[in-house]
Amino acid sequence: MRDAPPAIEILNISKDGVRFRINDRPSSNESWVGIYPKGADSRHHGDGASRWRWLRDIDTNNASFPSRPAGDYEIRVFSDGEYSEYQRVGFSVDANSEAHLPLPHIGKPWHKLTKEEKAVYPVPEGSLSLPIMASFLFGIPWFLFAYFVWALDFLNTIWIGKCAYCADAASQNGEIWWGLLTPIANFGAVMPFLLGFLFLWWSIFPTPEWRRNEMVGWLMGLPMATFWFMLALISFDLLTWVEGSLGISDNYQMGSRELYWTFSWIAIPAVGWVALAPTYYCLKAIFLGVNLSPPPRYEGELGSRILHEGNKGKDVSRLQELLNKMSNSDLTVDGQFGSQTKAALMDFERKNSLDPDGVLDKLALAMLDKSEPDTMDEINELIDLIISIIDPYDKGESRVRAESIFDNLMKTIPFSMRTSARMVWKEKFGVNPTLEVLQWWK
Repeated sequence: MRDAPPAIEILNISKDGVRFRINDRPSSNESWVGIYPKGADSRHHGDGASRWRWLRDIDTNNASFPSRPAGDYEIRVFSDGEYSEYQRVGFSVDANSEAHLPLPHIGKPWHKLTKEEKAVYPVPEGSLSLPIMASFLFGIPWFLFAYFVWALDFLNTIWIGKCAYCADAASQNGEIWWGLLTPIANFGAVMPFLLGFLFLWWSIFPTPEWRRNEMVGWLMGLPMATFWFMLALISFDLLTWVEGSLGISDNYQMGSRELYWTFSWIAIPAVGWVALAPTYYCLKAIFLGVNLSPPPRYEGELGSRILHEGNKGKDVSRLQELLNKMSNSDLTVDGQFGSQTKAALMDFERKNSLDPDGVLDKLALAMLDKSEPDTMDEINELIDLIISIIDPYDKGESRVRAESIFDNLMKTIPFSMRTSARMVWKEKFGVNPTLEVLQWWK
């Protein structure tokens, strides 16, 4: 009787990285694996992809991590989303198998991205001519309505030149504080023009969706930033400080004109910056960008990675198209693996006797992409993938599951090819000595 294989097998160590197989994996969907320097604390797992992965995201029969510098390392498997260690195996990397790790994505603001880095982000298709015309045609009557109904001329003038702490402030304070509505009212009046400006900007300068969202978001915050500036202008009486710095103020409550002039030059930069900082930051975000760029959209073909909920990219769009075709799921093809896509995939897996975990592995993809094979090459490929799930140490459970998957596959194979497919299945299922399966097929 042959001994059971080790829980974790190191398959290969090269300049491309370390490949390994997990023969005894935890049952939890939150289990994960990481690569560590020998003796390192398990909590210091570093960046995702290069240092740790969820087991649900990888092929545990042929998993890999990028190569590490020369030294002693361990691969550790954890049974939950925390740090409950399940198994570990040690190995060494010599100088001949060293390789540099690929640099992780580091987000940068829009204005710091190079032309090549900007080009990886797709720009939404479609003309903006209609939104531009609509915003300006609607904006003119809307502005006239706001100007006369909201009394913009009143709001825009009552606070200018007013001093909240001057001698005649008692009769002015009510008007001054009403004037604080100015930024909100003005923003509402010119909002169609501002949106038209953004549409025009996007039509001239190609702008990806994430950058457009940033510009619109900060544009909506601009009236509150301007509100804060006007509040500071009135509350701190900045106009009087400016007049004092220029020597034209006759309000010397602090004492001598020289002392007032000197203090003004200290107060204006300090208080002025506090007043202007939010407005400055909003304008910078709109025109230059302050949010860090997201990782570029994944452009690999379907099958180049294991897909699960949360993934985005062109391969997810292709998966959604196949699910719509094979299971009438009526999914929106948006390239985002959400709860509806996961539910449709789980339903397909359940109907085909696959593990209904909502993860698109190689076997699930093959059954989905070649669900109606019409050549012997496709049939052989599918049978090989079905055979690969058989574990000779699980007391026959995986063999029963493999037979069930093959029986479902037989229903989609053309009648004229079913006999040949059955012969191929019997040959591979019953003779392969490495699988230690039952031999009575012969």
